[in-house]
Amino acid sequence: MDNTTILFTAIQRFYRNAIVTLIREQLTAQYAEAALTEVQRLFGKKDPETGNTYWEGIRAAANERRSGGTGELSTPIKDEFELLGVEHFYNVFETHFDTLCPSHGGKPKKEKNQAKQTLLSWIKQIKNVRDPISHPVSDDINYDESVQVLFCARKVLDFCSCPDASSEVLKLQGKLLGGYSGDREKTYTLLPPADEVVMDFVGRHGELKRLRDWLSNNVSQRWALSGEGGKGKSAIAYAFAKNISQTDDHGLDAVVWISAKRRRFVEGATVMVDRPDFHDKSTAILAILSAFGEESIGDQREEQVIELLKSFPTLLVIDDIDTVEDSGEDAVQFLIMTLPERTPTKVLITSRRALFGMTNLTTQVQGLSDSDADDFLKSRCTLMGLHTQAVIESKSMILDATDASPLFIEDLLRLIQSGLSIESSVGLWKEKKGNDARRYAIKREFDLLDDDAKQVLLAIAITGACDTDHLCRGLDWSQSRVVDALQQLRKMFLMPTQVPGRSKTTLSLNQNMRMLVLEEMKDTDVFRRTDRTMKAAAGKLATKHHENETIVSKLRYTGRLVKEYRMQDAANVIAKALEQFPGRADLHAQLGWIFKKDGQTSNARGHFQRAHELDCQQRDSYWHWSELEAEAEEWTASAKVAELAIGKFGESQGLLFRLGYALHRAGKELQKDGIDATKECERAKAVLEKARTMQDSEDRNYSLRNQIYRAIALNLESLEDEVELARHFAKWMQDCPNDPYIESEYERLRMKFPKYLTAR
Repeated sequence: MDNTTILFTAIQRFYRNAIVTLIREQLTAQYAEAALTEVQRLFGKKDPETGNTYWEGIRAAANERRSGGTGELSTPIKDEFELLGVEHFYNVFETHFDTLCPSHGGKPKKEKNQAKQTLLSWIKQIKNVRDPISHPVSDDINYDESVQVLFCARKVLDFCSCPDASSEVLKLQGKLLGGYSGDREKTYTLLPPADEVVMDFVGRHGELKRLRDWLSNNVSQRWALSGEGGKGKSAIAYAFAKNISQTDDHGLDAVVWISAKRRRFVEGATVMVDRPDFHDKSTAILAILSAFGEESIGDQREEQVIELLKSFPTLLVIDDIDTVEDSGEDAVQFLIMTLPERTPTKVLITSRRALFGMTNLTTQVQGLSDSDADDFLKSRCTLMGLHTQAVIESKSMILDATDASPLFIEDLLRLIQSGLSIESSVGLWKEKKGNDARRYAIKREFDLLDDDAKQVLLAIAITGACDTDHLCRGLDWSQSRVVDALQQLRKMFLMPTQVPGRSKTTLSLNQNMRMLVLEEMKDTDVFRRTDRTMKAAAGKLATKHHENETIVSKLRYTGRLVKEYRMQDAANVIAKALEQFPGRADLHAQLGWIFKKDGQTSNARGHFQRAHELDCQQRDSYWHWSELEAEAEEWTASAKVAELAIGKFGESQGLLFRLGYALHRAGKELQKDGIDATKECERAKAVLEKARTMQDSEDRNYSLRNQIYRAIALNLESLEDEVELARHFAKWMQDCPNDPYIESEYERLRMKFPKYLTAR
């Protein structure tokens, strides 16, 4: 077939028929018997030359070409929808876009208009190319013109979910004559047309060299190209397969490409491509047999493929394998495990996820290197008709905005192509215009994450950059839970960038991932809570006056409830306040105090800890927390809490007492176990002595000084320092003559140390 025949078959037989069928079915479903009237109305204007409506002219021309006229067409007209030709589709889709493309019609207004304009541009390009039937010419239609028309036809069919017709057009494109294909293929090859994968491939020398090394070293029969969407995995695989097809020194008899891809990003829009080569094991087997022109043999098809690939060692490229759903897991097992194990076939896989068991057999595809970016920008400027020098001079700005992703770069260049300055285009793309590309590249993997992994991304997106300790504090998670979420992100190639520091590694997101996460989660309750708690953990939570007044009122109210022994009522009030105002340390501190009063030690401890993680500024909270641990005889914990408070607020009489007493009791526990605790008791002695000399708590805690003196006496008892003990009792009696503990403690210790503590 010449190009004119190929083009006629593709456009008239497959493209036109599929679109007419779509218009008939969708408009009939929407308007019932009035559907045809809706179409006729679009062409109801009268032709000034004939006086008839344009629709009447369309009808007359159709009848003229059939048996009643020229007789060049013999097919009968099924209904008047059949009168529509490719030149009429623009008007119909422009008016009835929402009905004909319901999956896009329901999108937000801006997204819908962008999708609509993209579709209409493809339809218009098909309309503008000369129709070989309506306008017969003696010359064959050239290759470039044919390729462009068939490309647009495929995109329209994919956009409108007509996979069967799109597949037929794709097959015909491979038969076009006159195209430049570089070196002649020396190996049996079945690859899709270049425009299905990549046009004008440049660079990626490092990735291609690694693939050539893999093919020649015979260490493994399989290899994977993995990474985020839009980074160019399929393009690298295609360029490699094309290169192998043009050589004969690799010991392979064939190069075959099969794809599970169901969507593509074309000219700024995501287009569903519901014509994958396979979606499960059975269809994968059929795709391989079809590639070799083999008829399947019933139940023997699996063995048939294995024997075929034994006889014809093949480079089998499997594109976008992670697209297959759970029902297609058998295909994954067969393609990347069974075939490489049982045949000499080499299997190259592209995937957005890390494939299990292939960590050491994977090239992770990153953004373009600096030199590759130069080549890529020059190539795209040539294709798009842009001023190359100006774009190259802005390279670093463009790469920074796009994370050096080829897909993102092309999308941004389209804005520049529309006439905007480079600076304006970059600014717009970073804000909203790049959202469609970001969703295409990353959202599928984002949607597959569990809630924990999504919340970790959100936390980092909100904070900007943080370490795992900050994540644990802000999210109120264990370290193990955070690590599990990060490992899931790593498997999906969404792992935040790790920047090593002097003591900790900082995690941060590239700006495109950050923008996608914020856009996807900004209206959720999870966002509100995470935003507050992460900022609170960093000491950056800004609260409004009205909120603060509300909280003060609730704290006072619950204080009264506790005095009335209505502990549960008080806890409920604070719990509801936390739902409304998450991330407030003062609420967690109050709840810890309430649970402490109610004897719920574990709950109290948890809320005191949470208050500390959220940068609690209430010194009394630490006092109560340390006292809680002391009451539970957790002396080391009590001392640690007191030290945290002293480090945060500085030394005070109360906190020094809590620390000194806890150190004393911890030392006493060691003595019970037969361990020398002199060091601990000496430290306790110094801390308690400092507390004794301070005055800051006397005005509100008259018993504290008495407690300090008694603690010093007990600690000196542990040290068995009877001389210092006698001096201490003299100070105690002088400073606290009314302390009821003096006499009882003196009498108890006089029996133990009679030499210096004499009878009085």
